[in-house]
Amino acid sequence: MPKLSKSFINQIKDLTYKDKTFTDDEIKKLAIRIQGNKKSWILTYRMNGKQEKITLGSIFERTPDDIRAEAIELLDMINKGINPKDQCNKALNILTVSELCDLYMAEGVAHKKASTLAIDNGRITHHIKPIIGNIRLSELNTGDIERMMIKIMNGDVKSAQEQCKKRGRSRVTGGHEAANRTVQLLSAILNFARNRELLDKNPAKFVKRPKTQAKETFLTPQDIKLLGATLKHPFYCDKKEAINAIKLLLLTGCRKNEILSLRWDFIDFDNQCFRFPDTKTGKQNRVFGTAALKLLKELQSKNPSPWVFPATKGSGHYIGLPKIFNRICSSKLEDDFADNATTFYKPDITLHSLRHTFASISNLLGYNDFTIAGMLGHHIRSTTARYSHNVDSALISAANQVSEYINNLLEGYDNELISK
Repeated sequence: MPKLSKSFINQIKDLTYKDKTFTDDEIKKLAIRIQGNKKSWILTYRMNGKQEKITLGSIFERTPDDIRAEAIELLDMINKGINPKDQCNKALNILTVSELCDLYMAEGVAHKKASTLAIDNGRITHHIKPIIGNIRLSELNTGDIERMMIKIMNGDVKSAQEQCKKRGRSRVTGGHEAANRTVQLLSAILNFARNRELLDKNPAKFVKRPKTQAKETFLTPQDIKLLGATLKHPFYCDKKEAINAIKLLLLTGCRKNEILSLRWDFIDFDNQCFRFPDTKTGKQNRVFGTAALKLLKELQSKNPSPWVFPATKGSGHYIGLPKIFNRICSSKLEDDFADNATTFYKPDITLHSLRHTFASISNLLGYNDFTIAGMLGHHIRSTTARYSHNVDSALISAANQVSEYINNLLEGYDNELISK
């Protein structure tokens, strides 16, 4: 019998069986049960001469150390004649949706990144708790969840529309996308409750969520030229950190936080790649082109900080980019430029649109989806690639051309499409 450790879980997480159980070699009554794609911790015991089984959660939600600690506590209860299932039934009768959310955030999110947890916490705080938080879990039904969804769609969350923050107030407006994502999160929380045998079924499963359309906003070559001219405008001359960060985002196609939290020791100048210790898809090598290389070397010569973009105040990295970028996209400068061209005004553009722009320009230059995905770091490459420290020379060549093309536009030059 194996020890049900983290390494063992990594070995079985992609396996599927109709019904397979792996028993722990230390806590004999603790096991992992696989039923298709469902993989759960279970504890088997006898109570009053009858065999009982209780589910402790998904292997993806909780660590082996947490499970072992809980299993020891439950076995101690069992030895004292207390049935954990009876305790679960009592909990179901008194547990509220708000309390379940707290339990989920404490014990059901080991598989999530900090940035995702921050978003989840916002949806719980602003939407779920104010609307249905006081409902007992045993009384929650599909209608309650549908009414919550409609309120969020209509922005009718009066008790949570303004939340205090360290600086100013956070206004919660709701909408179709917020409603869709909140119901999706609530469904995950209720599935967590099912895995803990606190619920027989998930009432969110039957809710028809509103359809949303993904916004694939990006800049055209002409837009990039206008943005480049705007970044050179005297009005923004004191925003060097923001200007260079915007340029690097455009030249690399990286995500906002990947660039803002970039450290010099993440950069392999010789092989033209970022060696990120962690990204949205895990540890990753990401190529960048010659135009980005030139900008990075210029920044390095003037920057003693460990961060590529150090904070303007304090010792961390720069965080003020979204506010300045929004101002750049939403403000019309009155004096225009030397050629009296139309100023850059794109209020619907976000920082993530720069990543879409890199992909759009790559497509314009004739690169296929797999090459673009490789430059962007999308998680579609082979399993063996995760263990390779070498950088694909074809991706570097593509990144060189795309970054030079974008850089020429930023500098105000017209490009001619170059045949690869």
